[in-house]
Amino acid sequence: MPRISNRSWTPHDLERLKQFAASGASLMRASVALKRTRKSVYARANQLGLSFPKLRIKDDPRRGDPSERISGDSASVRTEL
Repeated sequence: MPRISNRSWTPHDLERLKQFAASGASLMRASVALKRTRKSVYARANQLGLSFPKLRIKDDPRRGDPSERISGDSASVRTEL
């Protein structure tokens, strides 16, 4: 994937950013659609007073029962998928 260089925000980009935030799209989705880094999208949204929903990570059934996991236990960390 090519490196994204510094680009100015156009009025069209800003309008799309506002639409993404209003529709409840994730920060990741907006950054991919705008072809910008998550950090730059987050910073610009913050400047405009916009916010994105927090990431919701669905529990993976392959990882077992979440109540059985011990937080901070390095033995429970999976290194493979």
